[in-house]
Parts: sequence; structure tokens; C-alpha cells
Amino acid sequence: MQILKKPFISRSTKPRATAILCMATVVLMVLPGMRAPFQEASESKANQVKAVFLYNFTQFVVWPQHIFDNETSPFVIGVLGEDTFGPYLNEVIESEEVDGHPIVVRHYKSITAGIDQCQILFIDSSFPAARQAIESLKGKPVLTVSDSQNFMRHAGMLRFYIEGGKLRIEINQEASQRSGLEVSSKLLRIATLYKE
Repeated sequence: MQILKKPFISRSTKPRATAILCMATVVLMVLPGMRAPFQEASESKANQVKAVFLYNFTQFVVWPQHIFDNETSPFVIGVLGEDTFGPYLNEVIESEEVDGHPIVVRHYKSITAGIDQCQILFIDSSFPAARQAIESLKGKPVLTVSDSQNFMRHAGMLRFYIEGGKLRIEINQEASQRSGLEVSSKLLRIATLYKE
């Protein structure tokens, strides 16, 4: 693989990527509302869908070429704060790669020097310093994702939210572009665009 010959890190060409996006889109549209007594099951299903989408973002977002130290560096999906995904995220990314870079999951309990080494950082809604985390990554090619209600106001890039009992995605395309990230039109078509 010759990353340095490319202007951007290209997305994986695995057929599984498109299949997973289609599957997740279907689930996205039919996910039931989180009402008792099924709230726990619905939350579990929502977290499974979120895990699938975190993987999908590796396929439908393009990163600048300089994000890796070398050709064997991992593609890092970070989880900041509480890990609500359980085993789902690791199961989704198992044996997967982005342009030959193995995808790994790393967990962070606080804002550390390591979060800027992520390519995707999911910030849990319960994390108290989400705004500071986003500020620390300003201008860096890290795709920030959360399910926090106020996430987009603080220049977060992608947000999961519930509307009409369905899980949906909101994208701040301007924020992602400022960090040198290019979001695929395929992903934009199934998302709500946030305007700053």
C-alpha cells in the first residue's frame, strides 16, 4: 500500500461496507421507540446500530493522508467516557481494515494526549467535558461523534438522536471540512444536515 501517493486515505473497497450501510439504514428506519417495558432491549438495539455506524463512518468518510505514522499504524476508533457499546463495537470491527490499516477500539476515561491519535472519537453523552474534548481536537482530522443533545452546538461533527421513535444521524459538514475530512454523499443522503 502506498498511502503517501494518494491525496486522501481512500475508503475500504470491501463489499461488506455497502452491505452493512444498507443493513444499518434499514434498522435505522424501523428501530422502535424506547418505551417501557422494552426500553432496555431498545437501548441495546440502538447501541448495536450505533456500533455499526461507527464502522460505516470508516467507509464513508475520507481522511487526509498524513494521519498515519507508517503503513502498519492502526485506524483508531476511540470511545471517551462510558462504554455503552459492550462487545458490539469490537464484533463489528473484528478483522476489518481501512486501506490496509487494522481497525482497533481504544477506551478513554478522560481527555488525554491519546484522543488526538484517534481517527474517530465517540464521546458518550454522560461525559462531562465533551466541549473541552472537542476544543482540544480543533483543526485535527478526528471525526467526533456523540449522542449528546448539545453536541453540535459545540462543533461536534456527527450526532445520533431519536426522533419519532427512530434513531437518526445529524451531520455538521462544515465542522468536518474544517478538520480536513470529506463526508461521502451516500452518508449525507441518509442524514440531517446541521447548519452552524
